[in-house]
Amino acid sequence: MNFAESPEEKIKIELSGKQWELLQKTRPRMDEELGRCVSVAVKRNNVYELYLTEEEVDDLIDHLEGQAEDAPSQRQQDAFYELADFFLDFTGQQEDDLLPGAPPVKNLSKMTGSVYVFRVELVDDTKIWRRIALRGGQTLHDLHNAIFDAFDREEEHLYSFYIPPTEVKSKSIRKFTDFPEFTHPYALEDGLTMMLGMFARAEPPQDAARTAIQTLGLSQKHRFLYLFDFGDEWLHWITVEQTDGKADDNSYPRILDRHGESPAQYGDDGWDEEDDWDDEDL
Repeated sequence: MNFAESPEEKIKIELSGKQWELLQKTRPRMDEELGRCVSVAVKRNNVYELYLTEEEVDDLIDHLEGQAEDAPSQRQQDAFYELADFFLDFTGQQEDDLLPGAPPVKNLSKMTGSVYVFRVELVDDTKIWRRIALRGGQTLHDLHNAIFDAFDREEEHLYSFYIPPTEVKSKSIRKFTDFPEFTHPYALEDGLTMMLGMFARAEPPQDAARTAIQTLGLSQKHRFLYLFDFGDEWLHWITVEQTDGKADDNSYPRILDRHGESPAQYGDDGWDEEDDWDDEDL
């Protein structure tokens, strides 16, 4: 590949075999310069490493969205939009797109305090769970970002944590949504709060990006509820397993364990053989 800039200015992007194949199917319809940029990748095992500048990524996203608009079927359209969203993660724009015109999230995170360990499991399938470690000075927004990565999610959405002040044995979702709420800062914007119905709560929700883990009074076995995506409503039980761990020099948040395969964020993302298309169908 011809690097117009230094290699340090290139973004490393790892693609699955299916993503690489779909991208190459669209290459004949790219302009010549963009086509050259995506024509070569380093293959390591089943992963394709692609190196692009942020401007090239932006051009590629525009191209994929155009392919989606012209796609002859809904499944093909969804595939192109999904791939465009994947590349969007590498531009630093994904979270800001939750609320156009909103400033970047001010996450008051500090790499201080003891280590907290959380077990995060899907409400609909508790056999699928992740174990995540954070420092006490880090925030609920950091925990959200770690869960996002741990469950291999692709597109950001608003979220809320519902945290009882003391340990509660009940697993009633309705009961937990009555507990204090800590939400994405964008959900606190004027107008959006009322649209989401938060005005009906006895106490207004608090900003998760300004709430340090160590300020919540959490204890071992303390369980709380995490809701990701107010539309599709991915619900998770979070259980505190440790609050006094000793930190090492490595980074936090840290994913310690993964159990069970992450479900696709928007349902089945595979194609049946009968849904495969030929180049002339694109």
